[in-house]
Amino acid sequence: MLKSKFYIEKLNELKEELDQKSFNLDSWKLKTTNILRTIFGADDIKISQLEQIHYDYSSWALRDSTGGKNIDKVLDSANAIIDSAIFEASIIASNQQDIFQNILNNEQSQELSKILNQKEIDDPILKTLLQKLEESQKVDLLQALLKQNKV
Repeated sequence: MLKSKFYIEKLNELKEELDQKSFNLDSWKLKTTNILRTIFGADDIKISQLEQIHYDYSSWALRDSTGGKNIDKVLDSANAIIDSAIFEASIIASNQQDIFQNILNNEQSQELSKILNQKEIDDPILKTLLQKLEESQKVDLLQALLKQNKV
C-alpha cells in the first residue's frame, strides 16, 4: 500500500460526506466499500460492518418518539468505521516510513517518500532512485514491502 497518504485523503473526503445535507447512504456505502476493498482487501471486517448499516424503517422505528435516533445511529456507525479505516491507514503509512528509514539512508528515504506521496508516481524518477540503491538495499526493500502487504 504505497499510496497511504492518498488513501487517507480519500477516506477523509468520505468522512466529510457524512455531514452533507444531501447525504445518500446507499451511494456513500458503495463508494466507501470500493475504497476499503482497494486499501485493505475484500475480506476486511470493516466492509462487512459497513454492509450491515441501514436505516430502520419498520413501523416500530417510525413510531418511536425519539425522532432522529435511527439516523444518528447510522451516521455514528459510519463515522466509527471511517475513523477506524483512517487510523489503520495511518499506521500502515507510519510502518512504510519505518521500513524506508531502516533500509535506506535519510536522503534516499525522503526522496522515496516524496515520490510515493504524489498522486501520480513518476516512473522515470522512481527508476533512477532505485538504480542508485545498492543491490542489498533493493532486496531488503522489496522483501519488507512484500511482507508488509502479506500481513
